[in-house]
Amino acid sequence: MKALVFLGICFFFLLVSDWLSELTITQGWDIYHLMDTGQRFLEGELAWTVEYVDKLLISQFLFILPAYFGTLKVWFLISAAFAIFGSYACFVLVNHILSYNSNISVQNRKIAAIIAALSTLYLFSVLPGQLLHLNAASASSGAISLALLLKSSFKVEDRKISLLPFFLSALFASICIGIRPYYLFALIISAILLFLPLLKNLLGIKKTLFISLFWVLLVGILGLLTNMVPYIIIGKMEAFFAGISMLSQVPPSSAIIKILYNILIDIFKQPALIILIIVSSTASSIFAMITFVRSRQSIIALDKMTYSIIIITLVLPLLLILMILNRHYWSHYLQMFAPFWGMGLGFFFAIVVSSLGIKTLKDSNIISALVISLVLFTIIPNLTYNLRNIYDNLNNNKLKLNKGDIRIEEISKVLLSLPEEKRDFIFLDDMRPHFFLKESRHGFPQAANTRHIVKFGWWKDANMPDYFKHPTNSEEYCLALNQYGPSLIFVGDKLLEFEKNCLKKMLTYSFNQNLSTDVNLYLRN
Repeated sequence: MKALVFLGICFFFLLVSDWLSELTITQGWDIYHLMDTGQRFLEGELAWTVEYVDKLLISQFLFILPAYFGTLKVWFLISAAFAIFGSYACFVLVNHILSYNSNISVQNRKIAAIIAALSTLYLFSVLPGQLLHLNAASASSGAISLALLLKSSFKVEDRKISLLPFFLSALFASICIGIRPYYLFALIISAILLFLPLLKNLLGIKKTLFISLFWVLLVGILGLLTNMVPYIIIGKMEAFFAGISMLSQVPPSSAIIKILYNILIDIFKQPALIILIIVSSTASSIFAMITFVRSRQSIIALDKMTYSIIIITLVLPLLLILMILNRHYWSHYLQMFAPFWGMGLGFFFAIVVSSLGIKTLKDSNIISALVISLVLFTIIPNLTYNLRNIYDNLNNNKLKLNKGDIRIEEISKVLLSLPEEKRDFIFLDDMRPHFFLKESRHGFPQAANTRHIVKFGWWKDANMPDYFKHPTNSEEYCLALNQYGPSLIFVGDKLLEFEKNCLKKMLTYSFNQNLSTDVNLYLRN
């Protein structure tokens, strides 16, 4: 046990270094889109009522507090809270599922559950996007939902549903799906499959199915209350339907082979410890499937532990991948698998210990050697990198402003030099100035969607709702700027082609100056 305690201490310091490293970050192109939605709410503007945002309303609500305090650190703390509770949910799930197997001692079960929780927290902290993205909040909500449903919702002794955990399970499922709709089928189907063997022998298949369908209905109702009812209250249902219409259309799906290739490449780009976790988790899935095939039984007749491992480490991730394959993929999507890879590692540990017939894990030379090797070749390199990163970030913040801060200062000086009625602006490919200077987009799409339209052509086939009337290609976007664009247009180096073909040729705007952060300014004539 001393070797495992040593490993746990090293792992703790690694997690702390990851979090401190992330807390020193002040930049983030993606995250400021979400920060701006929170700012828009504080200005009295509900998402989709003015321009299209490619997230459901729950995401805007999550960023109200970070926008109010004006710092990414508040969102980091919120995201970290989700990740901690989600990791604890993984502890509960692994501990509960392994309790089905009497051959696994209580001590080894607890160790496996701790491994699952810590590895999940580590994956959230290190995978692309880290805790500054939405994925940790979504994936954690999914794990919390499953833990509440499987462990707390049914009291076997009196055969009754515990209403509060049951309701909270549905609430967290709706949050998970609302933040990342990719979980829609994966979470709901997996929850039902996990719930089925728990109740079918006690209540019968009909009552069990009724309870499961009621839970699904409750998830849907809570999702609608969060994401649709606010539009009913303000009398803007057309905005809701327009947003849902756009959300179902763009961006276009990518080739399946390309997505699978990118997922594999992104996995093997990760630190050695993450690759080890994913490989071990996959091994537990394969072990469970081999057990199923050799048993020559129906899946529902399997022992509960093997059955649950198959659902959590194989079925749910596969359903999630299918949803991603049907749409598109970014590297930070790997975070959505973090709880299931973390639990898979916990199951792998328990399976190995059980297969070796070890009732209680004691210190031995081989265990000490494995632990020291793990620390030397995975934890120490990561820790060293994080400490250097923390030093560099803090040093840079003391010596000079980063590019984003300089950009805000330069834009502020430009605005102050102009009459108040001519300070309205749009920064085509950056949301950070809009957030910090509390400037709306004046009906134009967010920076990411602007790039989708004028650079990638992703909206060219979109059936644009009349409510938004957004441009769907670069020509329409140029025409819209010409007709009703604001007094100032800032454009960075992400849209050089559009600047050349549109802004430089427009008679309604004139080039004014080039700022030091690769930004050009155009003034309306």
